[in-house]
Amino acid sequence: MNTTLRVHTLTHLMSREAGGLYVSVRRLAQQIAAQGVHVDVAGLWDTHFDTDATSWLPLHPTAFKPRGPANLGLSPALHRHLSDLTDDGSIIHLQGLWKLTSYATLCASRAASAPTIISPRGMLDTWALAQSATQKRLAGILYENRNLQNAACIHALCEAELHQIRAFGLQNPVAVVPNGVDIPDLNTRAVETPVPEIWRDRKRCLFMSRLHAKKGLLPLVDAIAQCKAQLDDWVFVIAGPDNGGHRAEVEARIHELQIDDQVHFIGPVYGAAKDAWLRNVDAYILPSYSEGLPMAVLEAFAYALPAIVTPECNLPPEETHDTAIVVNPAPDSIAEGLMRLTRMEQSERDALGQRARALVVGRYTWENIAREMIAVYYWMIKAGPRPDCLADA
Repeated sequence: MNTTLRVHTLTHLMSREAGGLYVSVRRLAQQIAAQGVHVDVAGLWDTHFDTDATSWLPLHPTAFKPRGPANLGLSPALHRHLSDLTDDGSIIHLQGLWKLTSYATLCASRAASAPTIISPRGMLDTWALAQSATQKRLAGILYENRNLQNAACIHALCEAELHQIRAFGLQNPVAVVPNGVDIPDLNTRAVETPVPEIWRDRKRCLFMSRLHAKKGLLPLVDAIAQCKAQLDDWVFVIAGPDNGGHRAEVEARIHELQIDDQVHFIGPVYGAAKDAWLRNVDAYILPSYSEGLPMAVLEAFAYALPAIVTPECNLPPEETHDTAIVVNPAPDSIAEGLMRLTRMEQSERDALGQRARALVVGRYTWENIAREMIAVYYWMIKAGPRPDCLADA
């Protein structure tokens, strides 16, 4: 293959503030670079970037301070950074939509005649489009629709996202390449997590994701309240950063439903602390309304945790029918899933978790995912054959 390929990854934020994208975008870029491709990463600076920058090593991302509201993403310096692109093997890979990083991508791609691949990361989902809909319509008129139509390829994380892309009216070639996951060694000794004494003899079900309305926390606590008497042996651990004050709303509902003794918040956890929690819980749940392909679920699978997920988590149904408990993001359905989980024998829960781990080991390692994406890149610059992951228009 042509070794002059240069991939310019552009994303809005490059720290833990980006949520799941911080893991998925970073690990994909690192693994692509590990396979011999030149990767440049750029985005906007935020208050956590200086702490998290080393997690990108051996890559050295460039962070530009935004002008005006940080959420908008205006950065003339970022535009200038992209102005150095050439059309000799350069590709722009934009991660995410609806920010001015999209406008920077459009300008740079046209100026350098460099092909663009865009990863919406779930941001064309019907539920996601309905949030801040007026602002998104305006962004679409000003730049995003042109940016998407200009793309040489759109990257979908799953078949469901492919359908969302087509429903949005886009006829571009679409590469269906999922997220990957790092596979932990479960034979190493787990570091104990600090837990209250009242948890010692109870099983723990973990929710680990952003505390955002789309993640289904409110129907989850309603479901816990519905079957509280049958869940005496379980506690629910809520881990993740607060998003827009949603934690206060959920805590108020928990207090109203009088289930304070069963639901506990531990805040955001990263690195070794995150690993420790995943090793010290008995199950995982993400009753989400809208996702691309959530890193948190793949991580739970990698730790062999029996999991409760929704169809909106977008794992293919043929993969989840015997690797997870699938529920709808509604209290009654979640309650049924909780009862199914808690009534299982321990051997049944263990077997469910082991099947989930086997799934990600066989399909979702970062090495495999990076190889698929590199094949797409070479096809885009006409230096490789059409990859098998490319969907027909």
